[in-house]
Amino acid sequence: MNAPKPTGSCASGRDPHGVIVAQHARLSGAPVIAELLEAFPEAALILNEQRQIVLGNERFRRMVARSGEQLLGLRPGEALGCVHAFEGPNGCGSSAACRFCGALAASEGCRANGTETALDCRIRIETDRGEGSLDLEVRCRPLEIDVASSGGVFQVVALRDQTSENRRAVLERIFFHDLLNAAGGLQGILEIWPQVTGGEAQELIERARALADQVIGEIEAQRDLAAAERGELGIFPSEFDAASLLVRLSLVYDRHEVAHAKKIGPPRISGETRIRTDEVLLTRVLGNLIKNALEASAPGERVDVEFTSDPAPTFRVCNPAVMPEEVRQQVFQRSFSTKAGRGRGIGTYSAKLLTERYLDGTIACCSDEGRGTVFTVSLPKAA
Repeated sequence: MNAPKPTGSCASGRDPHGVIVAQHARLSGAPVIAELLEAFPEAALILNEQRQIVLGNERFRRMVARSGEQLLGLRPGEALGCVHAFEGPNGCGSSAACRFCGALAASEGCRANGTETALDCRIRIETDRGEGSLDLEVRCRPLEIDVASSGGVFQVVALRDQTSENRRAVLERIFFHDLLNAAGGLQGILEIWPQVTGGEAQELIERARALADQVIGEIEAQRDLAAAERGELGIFPSEFDAASLLVRLSLVYDRHEVAHAKKIGPPRISGETRIRTDEVLLTRVLGNLIKNALEASAPGERVDVEFTSDPAPTFRVCNPAVMPEEVRQQVFQRSFSTKAGRGRGIGTYSAKLLTERYLDGTIACCSDEGRGTVFTVSLPKAA
């Protein structure tokens, strides 16, 4: 399925509530339409020309935990709880991020071409536990029916939830690719070990230790991410030195395969370096950002890491590459990646989840020609 393209258009006016109620009454009163909608194997709804919900099946109502009456007149992002749904001047479809939304692009494509259009859509949503994520396949098909005296063109929209499927793809990639590569490296070291001379032994020991740490780190990271998404991750704050943490991370990732032909600059430190938070989770957050920055950098380029305590403990990870707007708008979405293939796109998502839900901090990204790309992690100031 093709990725959504910037549409350049935003949602315009809405039909009045009375018109929506009349449309709903006509559609729900047509047995064939109502029964077919309920027969869909996935969540499905009918939108009017303003992309407002006129009718949703039981699966969709359960998905969004709303009654049919509560859905009337909403747009899909508003019903799903998209974090961008009310950023624009006219709700769902009118914010800057909406230009890269697969659901909006599928709906516009269906309307423009008069044919079924299907696209993948990643949505960041508000939940009872904080921010969450949905990966959907959105399939839109025109529906022409005489609802009012003037007639009307509607769309049937089916939403197939691919969230669990994409999570499995991530695990498969990690265990079948990343961990096998690391295990293969360890196997290679063991095979040549009998021929190793004294001078080479220490170098191979360090390499074996780095590969073993990589295997354990990948497994622990996925375990913690799964627990974090369930709301079951434990927090264990302690006091430690932020400068020492950055030095350690710089050494670890300087030896990582993604750092080939690239550099990590010496950490830049400013202010008091003693901080109190969960060191393991913060290490996971910063490690994801450093790895992401290295992957985005070209050979010969340098990634910089910084810490300042003024006005609050703040970490920055900087690289020279500039993100296109499409990437910038989706960088914290689960499963979004600039790299080809499935099973990617959880590094920055994980960093945001752990920072904002568990470390009580904030994470932000800015990217422009002057500074390149900078991820900023800010933690609460000590009381």
